[in-house]
Formats: sequence, C-alpha cells, structure tokens
Amino acid sequence: MKRLPKLSIVLSILVVTFMFGLTSCQKDNPVTTYDNTELNYVSYGNSIEEAVVSDCTLETDFALQNNLTTEEFQNGTIFASQRPDFDFRFIFGKLNLTDEQKEAIKAIMIANRDCERAARIAYHETIQNILQEANQLRREIFAKVRSGEYTRKEAMQEIIALNRATRQKIQESGALEDLRIALRGCTETMIAAIKEILDEEQLEMFERWLESRLDNPGGNTGGTRG
Repeated sequence: MKRLPKLSIVLSILVVTFMFGLTSCQKDNPVTTYDNTELNYVSYGNSIEEAVVSDCTLETDFALQNNLTTEEFQNGTIFASQRPDFDFRFIFGKLNLTDEQKEAIKAIMIANRDCERAARIAYHETIQNILQEANQLRREIFAKVRSGEYTRKEAMQEIIALNRATRQKIQESGALEDLRIALRGCTETMIAAIKEILDEEQLEMFERWLESRLDNPGGNTGGTRG
C-alpha cells in the first residue's frame, strides 16, 4: 500500500501555490527597481478597468467590486488593466542612456505616475461620492420600512428605482470620459518629454519601439518579465 504524503507537505505546497497566484496578479510598480536594474519603468497609460458597482438591496449598500489595494493607490494603478500599457524596461535598456538621461527619465516617470494617480483617484472619488449619497437614500428607505411608513413591497420598488437612478448618475457624471482625457494627457506629456531628452539615434530607436507596440501591446519586445 502506497503511503500518502504528510499533511504538512501537502499544506506547504498549497500555500506556495496560493502565494504564487497572488504575486502573479499584482500590478507592477511604475517606478520601482526591477531585478536590481536602474531602468525599471512602466506606465499603465490609457488602460482603464471601469468601476464595477453592485446594486443595493433593502438591507445592503451599493459597493465597488473592483479590487483596489493600498499599494495600487500609492502607485497610481487603481482602475488600470493588469498589464502595463507601456513596459519601458526593454527599450530603456537598449538606448544606452547616459547617467544624465537616466536621471531625466526617472523624473519623467515619477511625474507620469503622479499624473496617472491623480486622474485615477479623481475617478474613484467621483464614484464614491455618488455611492455615498445613494447609500444614504437606501438607509432612509430602510428606516421608513422599520417605522411602518413603507410596506416592504413599496420599499422594494423604491430600491429598484434607486439602483436605476444611481447607475444613470454614474454614467452621466462624465467621470469615465474625464479619466480617459486625463490619462491621454499624462501619456502624451510623458512620451513628448522622453523624446525631448534623446539624441537622434536614440529617438529613431524609441519611435520604432513605439510603432512595434501596435503588434505587441505593452511593448516588452524581446524583454523578459518576472
């Protein structure tokens, strides 16, 4: 009869597998050192993961369903797709940048991260403000049921109307379009600033890389990812 693996070994394997899954789903920090190199820069650019809102019920509030972590707020990657829009790690490593250019690139990428962060947080705040107002209305409806002013059937009709009105308010707020416009501005400013510090040969290589992104979104052509 074959011996079954020890429980401790099985649990260890499961924990490692789970932690690997969590790590593989984390978004890259736009300006952190990657594999101890000096050129670890990415931008989530124009990518947007639209806010997902759960409807309220008589007893429960509206809530954002997007997984927004503290780290993503700090890095300016909330409401961004899982993969960076621009993965500069490969191309920056090929440009043979001078120390002065590297410092300039660092400043550009920090400014871009801050620009994206401000735009994405503004979107988040708009959605949250709408949901807070709607949740207050939801609680008022529930209070009227408890006081006997509304029957449960009347309250459910109010809840259905509130869900419809809240979704419409989010759509008509223009928050998503404002985010798109702001992110485009961030990206255009970043790309123009990078081009400005490159010499003619570097600029030609960089522009070819930008064009290659049409076939390879993210732009990690020839590079490796962790």
